[in-house]
Amino acid sequence: MEIDVNSAIITEDDWRTPIINYLQYPTLPSEKRIRIMALNYLMWNGDLVRKSKNEGCEACQRHVPIQQALSVPMNPVVKPWPFRGWAMDLIGKIYPASSKQHCFIIVATDYFTKWVKAKPVKSTTSQEIITFI
Repeated sequence: MEIDVNSAIITEDDWRTPIINYLQYPTLPSEKRIRIMALNYLMWNGDLVRKSKNEGCEACQRHVPIQQALSVPMNPVVKPWPFRGWAMDLIGKIYPASSKQHCFIIVATDYFTKWVKAKPVKSTTSQEIITFI
C-alpha cells in the first residue's frame, strides 16, 4: 500500500499563516475574513487541514457510533380496544379560506386503530367542537 504525502514549508508571507495563527490562538484579534476562512480548516497534528464537505476526518469516521440508540427503552401506548384512547387537534387559521369559507380543521385520531377523522369548520366555537365529537 502506497501513500502519497505532499508537504509544504509555510513562510511568514504565506496565505495560510493568518489562518494557522487564528486556529492556534483564537483569542487574539484577527480580521473577519480570516475568521470566516478558518471555518473551513482545522489543525491536525500541527498541520493545516481543509475540512471536507460531508466526510469529516478519518478518525471521526472510525470512532463514530454506528447507531444512535435511546438510553431508555420506549414504552408503547397500549390500548385494549378501539376508541379507548384518542387525541384531538385543531388546525387553523387557514388562509385563504376554502370556497365554503372554512378556515379551521378539527382532527381526531384513535390510538388503537390509527383511524383519523377530520372536518373543516368555519369557526372554533364550543358548539362546533361538541358537534364534531
